[in-house]
Amino acid sequence: METYYNKLNRKVDALQNKQQDNSRTNEHQLGQQFYTRSVNLTEIKFSKEEISLLNQGLQHSIEKPLDKYWIDLIMETEQAVRKLDAKM
Repeated sequence: METYYNKLNRKVDALQNKQQDNSRTNEHQLGQQFYTRSVNLTEIKFSKEEISLLNQGLQHSIEKPLDKYWIDLIMETEQAVRKLDAKM
């Protein structure tokens, strides 16, 4: 019976060592650095927010918040109406 438990203990020790080795390789993979997606070749300075948006990729959707969109639309419509002739 003692040999049975010794065998089980060796199995547990081997699994724990394997688990520790796997966690070390995962830590190494998480620390891997990649090149940035966008490189600024112009003299224009971008803000951190603009750079983070560019680094999200070409498939990322840029959309204004709905409240701001409606306010801008109303203001632009009012300006267009004021520029119309009074006869119209």
